[in-house]
Amino acid sequence: MTAGGPTGAADPARGPLAARFTALLELCGVGQDRLAAKAGVKPTTLSGWKRGRRPRTEAELLAVVQVALADIQARCRTGALTLTDEQRELLRLGRWREWYRQARAAGGDEELSVAPPCRWWPTVATADPVQLGVHQALPSDVVSPLAAPAALPAYLARPHDGQLRDLLGRAARGEPGPRLVVLTGESTVGKTRALWEAIHTVLPTWRLWAPADDTELIETLGSPALQAAPSSAPAGGIVLWLNELQRHLDGARSAEAARLLHRALADPGDRPPLVAVGALWERPYWAQLTAQGQVPDSHAAARELLTGPCACRLAVPTTLDDDQQRHLTASSDPRLRQAAAAGATDGQVIQHLTGGPELLAAYRSGTFFTPVETALIDAAVDARRLGHRQPIPAAFLRAAADGALAPHQRSDDSGALEAALAALVSGVRPDGTRTDIRHTLTALTPWRQASGGPTCYEPHDYLSQHLGRARATVVPGSEFWAAAAHTEPEACTALATAAHNRGLYRHAAWLHKHAARHGHADAARSLLHHQPDNADFTERAARWAAAHTDLTDPQAVGFLLGDLHGLWRSPQPGTEEPMAMLLARAPAADSELTDPRAVATLLRLLHQVGAMDQVAALLARNPVAHTDPSDPQAVGDLLLVLHEVNAADQVTALIQRARASATPANPYALAALLDVLCQAKDRGHRWAQAQMGALLAEDPAARVALTDPHEVLYLLLVLHRAGAADQVTTLAQRLIVRATSTAPLVVDQLLRTLHQVEAIKQVPTLARHAVLNTDPADALAVANTAQTLNKVGAIEEARVLLAHASVTQVDLTDPWAVARLLGVLHELGAHDQVQALLDRDPAAQIDLTPSWAVARLLGVLHELGIHDQVQALLDRDPAAQTHFVAASEARRLVRVLSWLNAQDQVATVIERVARCIDLTDRREVAKLLDTLRTAGADEQAARLLEQLPALGLFTRYLGETGQHARFRYGREPNGAPAAPWGWDDLD
Repeated sequence: MTAGGPTGAADPARGPLAARFTALLELCGVGQDRLAAKAGVKPTTLSGWKRGRRPRTEAELLAVVQVALADIQARCRTGALTLTDEQRELLRLGRWREWYRQARAAGGDEELSVAPPCRWWPTVATADPVQLGVHQALPSDVVSPLAAPAALPAYLARPHDGQLRDLLGRAARGEPGPRLVVLTGESTVGKTRALWEAIHTVLPTWRLWAPADDTELIETLGSPALQAAPSSAPAGGIVLWLNELQRHLDGARSAEAARLLHRALADPGDRPPLVAVGALWERPYWAQLTAQGQVPDSHAAARELLTGPCACRLAVPTTLDDDQQRHLTASSDPRLRQAAAAGATDGQVIQHLTGGPELLAAYRSGTFFTPVETALIDAAVDARRLGHRQPIPAAFLRAAADGALAPHQRSDDSGALEAALAALVSGVRPDGTRTDIRHTLTALTPWRQASGGPTCYEPHDYLSQHLGRARATVVPGSEFWAAAAHTEPEACTALATAAHNRGLYRHAAWLHKHAARHGHADAARSLLHHQPDNADFTERAARWAAAHTDLTDPQAVGFLLGDLHGLWRSPQPGTEEPMAMLLARAPAADSELTDPRAVATLLRLLHQVGAMDQVAALLARNPVAHTDPSDPQAVGDLLLVLHEVNAADQVTALIQRARASATPANPYALAALLDVLCQAKDRGHRWAQAQMGALLAEDPAARVALTDPHEVLYLLLVLHRAGAADQVTTLAQRLIVRATSTAPLVVDQLLRTLHQVEAIKQVPTLARHAVLNTDPADALAVANTAQTLNKVGAIEEARVLLAHASVTQVDLTDPWAVARLLGVLHELGAHDQVQALLDRDPAAQIDLTPSWAVARLLGVLHELGIHDQVQALLDRDPAAQTHFVAASEARRLVRVLSWLNAQDQVATVIERVARCIDLTDRREVAKLLDTLRTAGADEQAARLLEQLPALGLFTRYLGETGQHARFRYGREPNGAPAAPWGWDDLD
């Protein structure tokens, strides 16, 4: 094991002595409690030293250090630990005497009065990129791996780097724009390194905070440290480092974390400037977090954050182009030259630089890892692809791996699995043979949330992504699902869902029951939706859920009430109705009151089932005084429910609290609150009319800040809906004045909004501005603006714009822009310009990479009857050259090619999409099946249909095949129908 990374993160801002002591504890294999006991001090003493409190005496410090050094030196001798030069410095006892005396001479404790509850550094410039998750480059074969340079190799800037740095620079200058930048792409394509280089270049003096997950992010955003900086803090603001962003937005508290982050970025108030940077895989993580139409919509808050005006997403390419590869081939760094040579054929140079393909090849060789090590890797990769997002507990890996081994592969040594796990982490086996790649890259990485805490493990990113896809059709055996009992309740529930999606109903029910028993709020309710068709099971599951659900979560209790109210039939004689059992536990007395949407859910359901005593009990706790009023839509939900239950005083109090957040400095909050009141007024609530009048009397149109044009346009629409015509005019005039410094896309949106709110007088002025400020050589800008002008009735201005457009000079490489421009020119009757554009033979010039854009252009050309260009484009064989990462993109191209009767190219697309689609993404698998059928590829569709259960689409499989009766009780991991089972089988 090479110390560092997530397990070796010290906080240098707490003072040099505290930072070094924290680093020493991370190297030490003895837990903090045991270390304190051996040294004769209290564990709380060590905690204080880590925070920056100076040891009382030099002897006290050295007593602890000597115990730690003995353990570290022993582990180094066995090869279990490899140290960097900086870490070896910690092993010199004399240096600790010097460091203590320096701290004493400085005077006072080093502990800061205000510090965030996460890893942090006083400036970006002082942070360690490796601890932040930047992958180290493999040493070159030219030199010994042990003598390889420790520094990161020289950085190759690519187009997305310029965009990223520009966004951060604008944020640093306080200009309007996104405050969260997210890089998406495949594993090990350079996302994290790009983020590091950007903040290190643009924001070197800003503080850097790195919360590990959703819980730490919530605690960090609520910390006093975010409200005020220490007086000694450097100039600048705070960078939130959210690498592996799915950890923050796809967990037990992710909705709360997303809302808090959204609010902190949108409304900084008096806090120091704040920007956030994050990275995650495009699939499945970005796709899952931003997907719409999901039931339940568990990622709604994350989607609003990621797709709203506060955030900007930049894609990082998987490959390097020829010029970039040539640049690295000429490098003086042998690591870069070797990676460039390895990636010469596929362009995946960055992946080779950090060793991912080499690690995957070692796994696939079948001989590099032992059977026990392979089983541990498979268990970790399967856990990750099946929904376990957090670091994986050792007990789970051992149990799952042991269950996967054949009897003859199991050792008579009870410590064999532990030894194999240690070998995968350290890179060396007890016999001295290696499990790592060039003494650097290991298959698993250890992770500790705190010193002395239990060790969990992460599979290497590249291995997790590519091996996970290769194992997409593998359904782990029963032992894997039983091993999930060793995980946290949130992970246990995620694995239960994966089991149910694969038809493993009994395993899913057992895991949900286990998670509920250990405190997961929704798991008990899930039992009602993961049951066999069995009345006895329904009754007993309902009673168990009513008795065991966590009463502190008002939304979970409310949803369970709704389920029981809808599912319950007549109770058996002499038994108690489950809903009555739940209400007898008095949920109103224990529910948390901070989330207005959750409180609204519970109040509404209590009211619906007639539990008026519980409604009264909940209102008596004055939820309005406790709820967070910063989410206007959630406040709106609660307002309507409070009105339904006749809590007039609390309605007034909640509006007053919400209005305190809806200030002119926060256009979104102001618009959203006004929108809520409009909805309530439309439903006939007279109190809403009065409150709306009071809000409008403050003249928000004249006072609101114009910093975020998207939020202000939302306010303009709401003012129109509220009938505030004078304020619509005022705000529209202010926006017109501001339009000269606004991006063209926002001008288009403003034009459409002015037309929508009937601000007709302002349209001509802005239309003329749009004509004068649209680049006539930019095909997409011309097309977008001309179409907008046409839609808002400024037809003459649209024709003027098109007359000035340089159709003989516009760039024709973008198929989407060409399609848009052709369509608009035709729509406005500019036939001469259409012909002038066609004379330049766009089919020969467009870039064939974006499949959806190529499909659109083919469709437009076909609709306009431009058959020679259609044929010219087909002759370039777009099916073989276009790029797609989603089945939906391929489906568009297949549909258009089918219309054009290009069956050979349809076959090519089908063959390619079947190879490249990520089969771990259930939605993409469903779209692939539809695409195959659209293309008439019946045999391939039939083969995919048979794989649906293993791919997590068992319900669709049943619907397609009609085998509900055969699989009444689900199926076993081997695919056989499950034997009948009931509630007693879940114990």
